Amino acid sequence: MKQNSMYQQSFYHAVADAFDGMRRFMLTERNAKIQLAVAMVTIITAATLRISTSEWIALLLCIGSVMAFELMNTAVEELCNTLHPERSASIKRVKHVSAGAVLCTALMAIAVGCIIIIPKLLVYVL
Repeated sequence: MKQNSMYQQSFYHAVADAFDGMRRFMLTERNAKIQLAVAMVTIITAATLRISTSEWIALLLCIGSVMAFELMNTAVEELCNTLHPERSASIKRVKHVSAGAVLCTALMAIAVGCIIIIPKLLVYVL
């Protein structure tokens, strides 16, 4: 059954809106800029060290996961700020848990990156 709604849109427009959300996120969020810089350094380092295909998959999944969690965290914070602009203990907990999810993902990504890159750097340097 097809629904008529002012929010219904074509797949093309949905994808365009998603890219617009990512663009705005990258331009306005400090953490996005930091994570993008770390991702670029990681990618350049991995390319220089000629990591394997499976290592590329692991690194790219980690980078994508951290960015996706940060996007969701930003959305949760924006929604909380819009729906409940005054201070609230429950909103504070929601924001902290959302930020904790990003931190957990980032720590796992750092661990995977270290497992892949450090041994190769040691061989490269020594």
